[in-house]
Amino acid sequence: FSKKLMNVWPLDLTNLNRIRWTFEYNNLTVSSLEIPEGPILDWGCSRGLTTYDLSTLLPRRKVVGIDIDSCCIDIAKMDYPGLEFHCIDGCDLKTILPGPYAAIFAMNNLSNSLDRGIIDEKQFKEIAKILKSCLVDDGVLVLGSEYIIVYQNNITILGRSREGDKPNQNLINRLVLEA
Repeated sequence: FSKKLMNVWPLDLTNLNRIRWTFEYNNLTVSSLEIPEGPILDWGCSRGLTTYDLSTLLPRRKVVGIDIDSCCIDIAKMDYPGLEFHCIDGCDLKTILPGPYAAIFAMNNLSNSLDRGIIDEKQFKEIAKILKSCLVDDGVLVLGSEYIIVYQNNITILGRSREGDKPNQNLINRLVLEA
């Protein structure tokens, strides 16, 4: 598919402690996930806030942030100098930084891009397939927006939102499992 569509990113909706808040809202902790050993990827990291959150929630893990926007990556590198950031198109992950990763977090960006019509279902599935291919065996894929969906071994192990199931949450779940 045309990567040109991806250049409209980032959707910068992230706040510091968003990961912690999202999990706590659902009576969970990131440490409650059964994440195997290995590095963690923040896919579409924007200014690095979620990357930083992940590094504090999983302090013994290497956490890497990637984003297509070089200005956001520059800010992230300046604000969080101890963390690793790369300016790449997330669609090129498999060829540039294939991992493998113990967990990939895609918070806001991927789900919201589908919800807002920036990418279509076919493109979403292709991206989900790339992300899944960069995980270790038993790796965890976490997607978030107004909801959080966690996948492991191509099984949905968690799908929660603030207001019950939403149609887009069910669509995203189906697309990821089909990818």
